[in-house]
Amino acid sequence: MEEHFGSSLVERVGDKVRLSEAGERAADVAERMEQELAALERGISGHDDRLSGRDELTTVDLLAQRYMPSFAEFKERYPGVEFLISTDVDVKSLSRREAQIALRLTNAPEDYLYGRVLERLEFHAYAANKFKPGVQLSCLPWLDYSSHPCASRAEDWMRRNAGGALASTFVGTPLMMLRAVQQGMGAGMLPAVIGEQEAGLRRLSDEPAFSLDVWLLAPRELRRTARVRALFECLIRL
Repeated sequence: MEEHFGSSLVERVGDKVRLSEAGERAADVAERMEQELAALERGISGHDDRLSGRDELTTVDLLAQRYMPSFAEFKERYPGVEFLISTDVDVKSLSRREAQIALRLTNAPEDYLYGRVLERLEFHAYAANKFKPGVQLSCLPWLDYSSHPCASRAEDWMRRNAGGALASTFVGTPLMMLRAVQQGMGAGMLPAVIGEQEAGLRRLSDEPAFSLDVWLLAPRELRRTARVRALFECLIRL
């Protein structure tokens, strides 16, 4: 590329290499081209009426577990569709086609996405039964989320209701939180629909600490794609 443009795109500074001013401009243009190409692909595949191909869904582990019956129904009804379920800690981008569909815990999905709320999850503080009733919340060891929409909300609740307690253990996902609380590592925030079903856990608060909606989302360009519509229908019937 440097030979073609007759300009240096990268430069060495000490023991590091960085983009030159021309390189920065080239990278900006390349990123816009990538976004335009992804939009073109979404627009074309959005008119795909075949119940075949590949559906890629990104979510968190707890929602994958909760909605697995719907996933199973989808595969039973549409065996010709290849189905990939990703539960990475880092949320995959729908705009860059890292995935086509998302199940997300959020109260503010991006404007460019199409979707609907499947349910609302109310989060409460839970602890294992080994922590006796009546113990001061500020005396409990606390768990928090390391990188998740729950993290700042849990911290706010602890500041108001647990004497400003600070978490000393951090986990990446809701299912990891459930397992950590069950093992007695400390108190943490869990959806009531999950925490109330688990033996050996005790809810520490009558009022929810916070609530998050479960959104089923896809880029607007894909809302008419047959295999995307089919997965939406199976999940909405939960």
